Amino acid sequence: MQLAYKFNQEAKTEYQDFETEKGSLVELKQRLIDGGKLTRDEKDKLQNRLMNNSYSKTGVPIAGWMFDFYGYLKVYVVKQYGSWNEVHAFDKTAIRSNTYGKIDAIKEL
Repeated sequence: MQLAYKFNQEAKTEYQDFETEKGSLVELKQRLIDGGKLTRDEKDKLQNRLMNNSYSKTGVPIAGWMFDFYGYLKVYVVKQYGSWNEVHAFDKTAIRSNTYGKIDAIKEL
């Protein structure tokens, strides 16, 4: 499985520049590919980044590179304030910890 793909051909950052940070998206994605697990804190931080970008529901864009977590996320529908919204997440707890306001229901698809 691919760690990331370049979606902006004019991006000046190279892929190797991301590998130097401890706790980076590269490290998290590599751990998932190798069959490892994420901690609760890592899941919550990653879910926050997934929910707060406008480019992708399943990936995190950084400097022209997309770190896609599609194969590791489940699809949920969340009822809040009378409407249902689709959310891709690791689990229900990650949704609850990153959603502002009262959640009426969460259903896994």
